[in-house]
Amino acid sequence: MAFQIYISSGITGNELFPTPVRNLGYSFLQLWNRVGVVISPFVFYSYITHRRAGD
Repeated sequence: MAFQIYISSGITGNELFPTPVRNLGYSFLQLWNRVGVVISPFVFYSYITHRRAGD
């Protein structure tokens, strides 16, 4: 599923932004995509840790 989101962000970036700012818009989408990839394990670990503490 993560791979599908990665591919769809490229397609969305090409269709969403006009030609003069397309590269800037695509790089902005990819930047936040990579930030999400870095942050998601920490969020998941935090969720699992707090869930176990509540049991």
